[in-house]
Amino acid sequence: MSGVIGQMFSGYLQAALFTGMHGKGGMSAWRWLFIFDFILAIPVAAYGFITFPDTPHTTRAFYFNEWERERSRQRIEEEGRKPVGKMDWSVIRRIFGSWQVYAFTAAYSFWTLTCGSYVMQYFGIYLKKTGWYTVPEINNIPTCIGAVNFVVMVSTGYIADKLGGRALVCGVVGCWMILNYSILTAWDVPHKLRMAAFIMHGCYGCFTPLIAGWANEACGGDQQKRAFVLSFMVSVGSAVVIPFQQIQMASGEAPEFAKTHGWGSALAWVVALTLWTGAGLPLVQRWRQKEVVVSNREDEVTEV
Repeated sequence: MSGVIGQMFSGYLQAALFTGMHGKGGMSAWRWLFIFDFILAIPVAAYGFITFPDTPHTTRAFYFNEWERERSRQRIEEEGRKPVGKMDWSVIRRIFGSWQVYAFTAAYSFWTLTCGSYVMQYFGIYLKKTGWYTVPEINNIPTCIGAVNFVVMVSTGYIADKLGGRALVCGVVGCWMILNYSILTAWDVPHKLRMAAFIMHGCYGCFTPLIAGWANEACGGDQQKRAFVLSFMVSVGSAVVIPFQQIQMASGEAPEFAKTHGWGSALAWVVALTLWTGAGLPLVQRWRQKEVVVSNREDEVTEV
């Protein structure tokens, strides 16, 4: 959520700096942007260092008293969650022998390969190439993507909680993304429709909390597995998108990507994402859960 709002704020900050600071001190607006980013980062880093509480078993946060620390540890036990403990080879074998690390890494990688996080940049390039918009407008208009992202992220999280599952929500949003990417793949459409496709692309962002929450829930009380799966899927997803973006959707070919067929390539990954999160992943999860139930029953019968 903070990342979405941060993207929007960045656009407004760039527009304001171009209007009020461009040329001041002999520096262009984009140079001032780095200075302001540094200034803004200092209180954020200090706030995080002081206020983030760490885990219930290691926290030294000043705003918790001893009873609250003890109660947080009790809740971990009541919910069947174990302390993180030490990472060793047995933990690694257990993690890579599980289905979660592969299923959710695939889901997150499909999501990153849609290059959704780059579309705001491509939208700005498109607005600039039309020649119809001022520099502040080129910085401000793409923030509409962030506004859509914020609304969809909040609403889909609420709906997923009400439904008690994320597959249907992922499938619906995936179909919405397929429509947006199909319009951009066709490209030869009216300007207003192309603008709408860019702006409505903001729906892509809800996949991050949906997939992360899903992985967190699927890993259950195994905190080591949960921590590893979440970090591993993000690492792999970030790694695979870099060469894909550089080859298929390089900024130099934006916004149409006629030579590389970038929008069409990304559309293929959107389809894969929709099918996997909407149907494949829930089927795998149910299948593995049934195996666990059957195994537990067999163990109970053996003990009797």
